[in-house]
Amino acid sequence: MQAEGCECWEPSDSLAVMGLFEVLAHLPRLLRLRRQVRERMLAARPDVFVGVDAPEFNLNLAPALHAAGL
Repeated sequence: MQAEGCECWEPSDSLAVMGLFEVLAHLPRLLRLRRQVRERMLAARPDVFVGVDAPEFNLNLAPALHAAGL
């Protein structure tokens, strides 16, 4: 997607956590990242949101963006 001109705010591998203890260890960072992405999206008001991979991240983000008219 970057090759086609999409701006990457965070590498997707930063979301790659597995297992209960690894998820719990990274949970504050992941929640902070989701909040930051939501705030940037609301400020930038893009034409479209394409949530690729990481459904546990994007499926929670999508309703907030939809409610804001994105």
